[in-house]
Amino acid sequence: MKNFFREQKIKTILLSLLMITFGVLFIVFKESSFDVAVKVLAWILIVVGALWLCDYFIWFKDQDDSSQFVSGMMYLGFGLLMLFIPELYLALIGIAVALAGLQYIGASFDENRLKVKDWWKTLLYGIIEFAIGTSVIALRYSGAAHAAIMIYAGVALIVNGLFILCALFTIKRKVNKIKKEMAEE
Repeated sequence: MKNFFREQKIKTILLSLLMITFGVLFIVFKESSFDVAVKVLAWILIVVGALWLCDYFIWFKDQDDSSQFVSGMMYLGFGLLMLFIPELYLALIGIAVALAGLQYIGASFDENRLKVKDWWKTLLYGIIEFAIGTSVIALRYSGAAHAAIMIYAGVALIVNGLFILCALFTIKRKVNKIKKEMAEE
């Protein structure tokens, strides 16, 4: 059991460091990393779509469920669109980020109504996210949008990696404290 937790800790640390590394690379190599990221994601969607379609037509051809066919076509379609029209991908990302920003803005109003202490932080985050999303939609045909997306993704990866590391070490410290208290009893 001890080895399991040790392996999980090592995997978590490696994942966090990988996220931070990719975040830095996304920020430093904005333009080239955008092109590579879009192409890789497009090919992943194409392969997943093809697998879902193979699954539907070959392995489960006797089932009446058409959701695999629809999912396969959707993945395949989005992958092909991303491969041949990357600007469309940017528009979809911009819309998703702007809508997420609006969700945070709405959540901040709920937090304010419920008298949550730092509701304004959620509002600020929502405004920033909405501004990023709308700017990506407006600038999707320019290199500025590519750079903004990659900086946003890079910062998000770095922050996420750091949060995971902080959570891991906080949990480790608390577990060690509990072990120490149990040993003293």
